[in-house]
Amino acid sequence: MYLNPTSQNPSALQFLDFTLVNIRLKQIERESGGLGTIYLLLLSGSLLLAGYSLYQAYLELNYALGILGVISMILISLHRTRRDSCFVWHRLNAPAQSLFSEYWLFSLPFVLPAAFTWQFWIIIVHFLLCLGLSRWYHKPKEAGIYWPQLSKLVPPSYFEWLSGLRRNWLPFLLIYLFVWIFCWVRALPIVGLWGLTFIITTFYNEGEPRNLLQVHLGDSPAVFLRRKIMRQALPMLILFIPPLAVNALFHPDIWPFHLLFLLMYLLVLMFMITSKYSVYEPAKELQGTSVWQSLGLLGAVIPFLAPLPLFLTLRNYIKAVRHLKKFLG
Repeated sequence: MYLNPTSQNPSALQFLDFTLVNIRLKQIERESGGLGTIYLLLLSGSLLLAGYSLYQAYLELNYALGILGVISMILISLHRTRRDSCFVWHRLNAPAQSLFSEYWLFSLPFVLPAAFTWQFWIIIVHFLLCLGLSRWYHKPKEAGIYWPQLSKLVPPSYFEWLSGLRRNWLPFLLIYLFVWIFCWVRALPIVGLWGLTFIITTFYNEGEPRNLLQVHLGDSPAVFLRRKIMRQALPMLILFIPPLAVNALFHPDIWPFHLLFLLMYLLVLMFMITSKYSVYEPAKELQGTSVWQSLGLLGAVIPFLAPLPLFLTLRNYIKAVRHLKKFLG
């Protein structure tokens, strides 16, 4: 963890540079290609509902702190895992200002409703968080390949999990141990499993080689997607249900919330799988998905934002069915 190595004028008062914002908007525009008027209206309605729901939540201090914590965790996680750090810090004229503009502008809609409540100070905290992240130069290390023997336990059809666990085994293991150690603490496993869900979403950021996809050449795209989602949900259920069940035994009054959040985590998984195959290219990393991914993660931990990932999942499913026709026939 260290600061930006590039030389910049420390007295500069300019906070904004829209280079990364423009790149991200173009990626989102490409990702959103083909949205009809009805879908745009539904998305707009979902955003308005989310804004009003956030306003209601910000009226309560505990909820406001929880939302701020979730937004902060997402921003920090995205900053630590972004793969364009070298490009940003060594190719852009104003890397810190570009990062600040990207983080601040794209997350601002989720904190702006606080301006109309007594929790208006959250906007200041959010501003300082984005400012601090934009000055933090972080280059993700190249992950090594660990546990080659894991392929003996994980079937080949779960190659995303196999690759993801090999590269993220330490944070995955630590978070899962945390969930079990504190499984008796009221609702705490829900928070830990949200962090685990974030790691799992990174398993689907890269397309598999074409020959692996064409193993399913006899399936229609719709059948392939349904089977893929059901198959990939199985290890998630095996991992998530036991600690949630134990927590429900200690706190039976909140068992509906355990069920609700489990469904939300599965929705995020569906969202990532359909997002992956809506823009699938063999052996290539997905581009322009971090904003959508953030929306999906917010929806997983803030239930009244559920319409956003639900809408995006339905939209991605339709787009993925069309896109996969040229690979599966």
